[in-house]
Amino acid sequence: MTVWLGLRWFFGSMIVAIMLWRALRRPGPRLGDVLLYGAIGVVSLWIIIDPSIVDRFLESGVGAVPLARLVVLLLCAQLVWLVMVLVLRERGHEQAARYAELVERTSAEVERGRGGADPALFKPIMVVMPAYREHENIAKVLEALPGSVGGRPVGAVVVVDGPDDPTVEVVRRFPQVVLLRQVVRIGSGAALRLGYRFCAEHGVDTVVSMDSDGQHDPHELSALLAPIAAGTHDVVVGNRALGGWEVESAWRYVGLHITGFLTRTVLGMGVWDCSNTYRAFRLSALMTLRLEEPQYHTLELVFKAHRAGLRMTEVPVRVLARHSGKSKKGGTLYYGYQFMKRFLRNL
Repeated sequence: MTVWLGLRWFFGSMIVAIMLWRALRRPGPRLGDVLLYGAIGVVSLWIIIDPSIVDRFLESGVGAVPLARLVVLLLCAQLVWLVMVLVLRERGHEQAARYAELVERTSAEVERGRGGADPALFKPIMVVMPAYREHENIAKVLEALPGSVGGRPVGAVVVVDGPDDPTVEVVRRFPQVVLLRQVVRIGSGAALRLGYRFCAEHGVDTVVSMDSDGQHDPHELSALLAPIAAGTHDVVVGNRALGGWEVESAWRYVGLHITGFLTRTVLGMGVWDCSNTYRAFRLSALMTLRLEEPQYHTLELVFKAHRAGLRMTEVPVRVLARHSGKSKKGGTLYYGYQFMKRFLRNL
C-alpha cells in the first residue's frame, strides 16, 4: 500500500509539474494560464492520491451508482480535453495574427527596398483595394474611379495578395495607381493593412476600402465620403440592405439580416451591414486600432471601432455581382462558419 501511494504521489506530482511548466515556460506567463493549468494539475493530483473522493462526492448528491466513479472521471477527462482544445485554438489565432503582422512588415520593407511608391501618387483621398487573381476584373474598376470627389483629388492603391499573380501586370498599365505586393498570400485583411500603412506614411487624410472584383460602384464614393468631409464621423460603412444587393445566396441574405440585427439592435453599434468592405475612414482614427485578422476582417474593425469610441454611421450603397470569376471567400457554409467564429471571438 505504501508503494502504491508513493506511485500515486509521484505521477500526480508529475502532472502538476507538467501543467505548471506549460503555463510558465512562455515569456511573460499569463495569470489565466497559471490558474488554468495549476487547477487541472491540483485536481488531477487529488484524484490520483485519493480516488474515493469521487465516490464521496457522488454519494452526497445522487447516492451510490454502479461504475459512477469511472463515468465521472471520463466526463472530467472530456471536459479537460475540451478546455485544452479551446485554449490551443486561441493560441493558434494569436500565432496567426503575429504571422500576419510579420508578413505585413516584411512586405513593407520589400516594397521600400524596391524604391517604394512614388509620393506624388498619394492623394488626400486614397482608395485601397486588396486583390488576388483579379486580373480579369480590376482594370474595369480602376478605369471607373473618379479623379476627384468634392473637389479633392482621389488616388488608388492596389495591394496584390501574394507573388506570381497576373493582377500585377494589369495594374502596371495604370501608372497613376500605387502597386504594392504581399510577399506571401495571407488574406485581404492583411493586404488592406499594408495599404493603410503606406497611406499613413505619405500623409493621406482619408482612405476607402473597395473590392477589386467590380462589386462596389466607384460612383458612390461621394456618398461614403460625405460624413467624413463634414467632420461628423470617423468611419462610414456602406449598407447594401438600404442601397440594393444582387444576392448571390439566400443564406447570405438571411445571415446579413441576422448579424445586422445583432450588431445594431442588440449590441447597439449603429451599424447593420458589418460584413460589407465598402467603407471610408478618417485615416488618423483608423490607425489607432490594432487590427489583426488576416482574412475575415470586416467584423473585427466594426467591433474595435465601436469599443474605441470612433464615430460610425452607414450610407446606402449597392453591391453588384462580380464582373467575372468566383469569390475567394469560399462557399456559403464555409464563409458563414468563418464569419460567425469571428463574430463570437469579437464579442
